[in-house]
Amino acid sequence: ESRGLGDVYKRQLQRAIYKYESSFIKLVAGGDDQQKNLDLATSGRSAEFSAALDKLLETPGKFLAGSGYGWDLDIFLFDGSSKDKSHISYHFLHFTPLNIAVLYGVIFLVLYYLFIFRIVAKSWRALKNKARVISLGDHDKVYMFLLFLVLGKLVVSLTAYNLGVDPVFWIVLGILARPDALADSRWRC
Repeated sequence: ESRGLGDVYKRQLQRAIYKYESSFIKLVAGGDDQQKNLDLATSGRSAEFSAALDKLLETPGKFLAGSGYGWDLDIFLFDGSSKDKSHISYHFLHFTPLNIAVLYGVIFLVLYYLFIFRIVAKSWRALKNKARVISLGDHDKVYMFLLFLVLGKLVVSLTAYNLGVDPVFWIVLGILARPDALADSRWRC
């Protein structure tokens, strides 16, 4: 039976995908060695993430309204210094969206990010269609920089809790919320 070259590549790709998926599943759902490797590779963020999801899903009330400021999180992870798991008690998470969800609930999380993304989308439209929406004057490059600054800080918030404690983010978001303020004569350099 003659097989085409495309079939051979297709089977090789399927084998490679299967091998990758099975390795990933072993790493995530595997025994202590795999968990130790995952904890070391992610600096404990994976243990933090799974413990926070368990905390968030404890009750429907915690899922919807959060745990409030008095919550703490018990994380057990391999720290590399011993064969046993270490115990750490946290009251914050490095993954900002999950931290907000555990603290304030999923309802607030959705409203929080809708607010931010609404301003980002409005800013993007203002920059893209600046002649029709507003007159940015000479400040279109500054406005673009501020927009990318906010987008960059959103990306960084996936690995660090920065949105709640970074005043620059909120000041720049406020400037982006009123793009007509940049065109005002008081902003001229």
